[in-house]
Amino acid sequence: SIPVVSTDIGQISDVIENGETGVLVQQPTVDNFTNAILDIVRDENKFTKMRKNSRHSAVEKHSWIVNATKIMELSAKTIQKYNKNIDPE
Repeated sequence: SIPVVSTDIGQISDVIENGETGVLVQQPTVDNFTNAILDIVRDENKFTKMRKNSRHSAVEKHSWIVNATKIMELSAKTIQKYNKNIDPE
Protein backbone atom coordinates (compact mmCIF):
# COMPACT_ATOMS: atom_id res chain seq x y z
CA SER A 1 0.00 0.00 0.00
CA ILE A 2 1.05 3.55 -0.64
CA PRO A 3 -0.49 6.87 0.33
CA VAL A 4 -2.95 8.32 -2.18
CA VAL A 5 -3.05 11.88 -3.46
CA SER A 6 -6.43 12.91 -4.85
CA THR A 7 -8.77 15.82 -5.20
CA ASP A 8 -11.38 16.27 -2.50
CA ILE A 9 -14.45 15.65 -4.65
CA GLY A 10 -17.52 13.52 -4.23
CA GLN A 11 -17.21 10.90 -1.54
CA ILE A 12 -13.47 10.35 -1.89
CA SER A 13 -13.01 11.74 1.63
CA ASP A 14 -14.98 8.70 2.86
CA VAL A 15 -12.07 6.57 1.65
CA ILE A 16 -9.02 8.82 2.01
CA GLU A 17 -8.39 10.36 5.42
CA ASN A 18 -6.50 13.57 4.71
CA GLY A 19 -3.09 13.46 6.38
CA GLU A 20 -3.61 9.90 7.62
CA THR A 21 -4.02 7.58 4.61
CA GLY A 22 -3.20 10.11 1.92
CA VAL A 23 -3.60 13.73 0.93
CA LEU A 24 -6.70 15.45 -0.41
CA VAL A 25 -5.81 18.35 -2.66
CA GLN A 26 -8.38 21.16 -2.52
CA GLN A 27 -7.50 22.80 -5.84
CA PRO A 28 -6.57 20.28 -8.56
CA THR A 29 -3.52 21.98 -10.07
CA VAL A 30 -0.24 20.45 -11.18
CA ASP A 31 1.60 22.43 -8.50
CA ASN A 32 -0.72 21.26 -5.74
CA PHE A 33 -0.42 17.61 -6.76
CA THR A 34 3.36 17.91 -7.14
CA ASN A 35 3.73 19.57 -3.74
CA ALA A 36 1.51 16.98 -2.04
CA ILE A 37 3.48 14.09 -3.54
CA LEU A 38 6.84 15.62 -2.72
CA ASP A 39 5.72 16.39 0.82
CA ILE A 40 4.98 12.71 1.36
CA VAL A 41 8.02 11.18 -0.32
CA ARG A 42 10.50 13.63 1.23
CA ASP A 43 9.40 12.76 4.76
CA GLU A 44 10.14 9.09 5.39
CA ASN A 45 8.24 9.05 8.70
CA LYS A 46 5.15 10.59 7.10
CA PHE A 47 5.35 8.18 4.16
CA THR A 48 5.69 5.16 6.46
CA LYS A 49 2.85 6.33 8.71
CA MET A 50 0.49 6.97 5.78
CA ARG A 51 1.48 3.69 4.15
CA LYS A 52 0.63 1.71 7.28
CA ASN A 53 -2.57 3.68 7.84
CA SER A 54 -3.72 3.22 4.24
CA ARG A 55 -3.19 -0.54 4.43
CA HIS A 56 -5.02 -0.75 7.75
CA SER A 57 -7.90 1.35 6.41
CA ALA A 58 -8.16 -0.76 3.25
CA VAL A 59 -8.35 -3.99 5.23
CA GLU A 60 -10.51 -2.79 8.12
CA LYS A 61 -12.94 -0.48 6.32
CA HIS A 62 -12.94 -1.19 2.61
CA SER A 63 -12.21 -4.88 2.05
CA TRP A 64 -14.54 -7.17 0.15
CA ILE A 65 -15.56 -9.01 3.32
CA VAL A 66 -16.36 -5.77 5.17
CA ASN A 67 -18.51 -4.50 2.30
CA ALA A 68 -20.23 -7.86 1.81
CA THR A 69 -21.06 -7.97 5.52
CA LYS A 70 -22.55 -4.46 5.36
CA ILE A 71 -24.67 -5.45 2.35
CA MET A 72 -25.90 -8.60 4.11
CA GLU A 73 -26.80 -6.65 7.26
CA LEU A 74 -28.63 -4.00 5.26
CA SER A 75 -30.47 -6.68 3.29
CA ALA A 76 -31.56 -8.44 6.49
CA LYS A 77 -32.85 -5.18 7.98
CA THR A 78 -34.70 -4.38 4.76
CA ILE A 79 -36.35 -7.82 4.73
CA GLN A 80 -37.36 -7.48 8.39
CA LYS A 81 -38.88 -4.06 7.75
CA TYR A 82 -40.66 -5.34 4.64
CA ASN A 83 -42.08 -8.33 6.52
CA LYS A 84 -43.40 -6.11 9.34
CA ASN A 85 -45.16 -3.89 6.78
CA ILE A 86 -46.77 -6.85 5.02
CA ASP A 87 -47.88 -8.78 8.10
CA PRO A 88 -48.43 -6.32 10.94
CA GLU A 89 -49.13 -8.02 14.24
